[in-house]
Amino acid sequence: KNEGAKRSHNRWICRGNKRGGVVSYLKETLLLRGFSFFKIPLLFFISPRVVEMTEHRCIIRVPLMWRTKNHLGSMYFAALAAGADCAAGLIA
Repeated sequence: KNEGAKRSHNRWICRGNKRGGVVSYLKETLLLRGFSFFKIPLLFFISPRVVEMTEHRCIIRVPLMWRTKNHLGSMYFAALAAGADCAAGLIA
């Protein structure tokens, strides 16, 4: 299970980050959204969030909403691939 995060009010509160806790994740999420607004509009449209980011791993959350949901109620593969590509890019 995810030991570094606690679920509270439908949002992930991340703990255990050596660089500043929740404030660091909020800053990384805002930087990601700012970059995607100008460079990759589709990534901004699906509004990913940084849940955890360390030197060895990065977890991105892409919410299941009308923008990312297909007619069967599951997430579009393009939205999944965009989240995975975003996580790989942030680690590099």
